[in-house]
Amino acid sequence: MSLTFDHIKSIQGIKQMANACAIDNTLLADVVKALSHKDYYSAYNASWILAHCFTEHPDLYQSEYTPLLLHAANAFKGKSGIMRNVLKVFQSVEIKGKQIETVMELAYYTLENIQAEAALRAFSITILERYVQHFPELIPDLVFKLERELPNAGAAFTVRARLFLKRYKHNT
Repeated sequence: MSLTFDHIKSIQGIKQMANACAIDNTLLADVVKALSHKDYYSAYNASWILAHCFTEHPDLYQSEYTPLLLHAANAFKGKSGIMRNVLKVFQSVEIKGKQIETVMELAYYTLENIQAEAALRAFSITILERYVQHFPELIPDLVFKLERELPNAGAAFTVRARLFLKRYKHNT
């Protein structure tokens, strides 16, 4: 089945589809597969649905979704909508094993990219905070980067950076 999202015309439709995915595993699997559509609109809507679904129901997340989400984030690099939704997923769910390194790498490079949208960088801080205990050698570098950017940062970045610094600054 080739899932399309032509009928979705509003945020309400996205949320309804996310709620439907939460109770229908087949539909959830179809939406995850839709991430690999070459059509940006379909991949974007799929990522948006998944961001809502996994934010509300992180227990539905399965490790085989990680490579598909990462692929979708990289496939449309010039457009930040999919990346934003992928990072929302990763800040909401529990990643395990070797996938932690890959997700942290994405978050780290997004945080480092000062051209990236503020939301992307803020979500990256949350992801890094969640998993940095697996790579404590990154803490001093992250503390330095966050402290350096705080004076000129927007609200979302500032709030998340201060939470990170409060938790990890003593480790430097």
